[in-house]
Amino acid sequence: SNFFYWMFFWEHDIYGKELPSNISDEDYDQMIRVDSENLDRWRLSTVIGYEQNRLVSYPSSYFHSKYPNKSWKEGREVYVIFYKFKLN
Repeated sequence: SNFFYWMFFWEHDIYGKELPSNISDEDYDQMIRVDSENLDRWRLSTVIGYEQNRLVSYPSSYFHSKYPNKSWKEGREVYVIFYKFKLN
């Protein structure tokens, strides 16, 4: 079966578009265990459609997900790249 992936970026009703660096362990646990299952806490902000060999680069702290939550029979390749940049 043929299907495509989309990358979704979300905004949390308290934290906005990304995980704050100073979040407490308790608040993080609450967000992962409870908020992640409650769509009322989230607003879909950006959808990036499938395109073969597309590179999507974003800060790892951004709230994101993929759709659909399945893969090709052959599997799916994900390359994680860490890089630093300097703002002038």
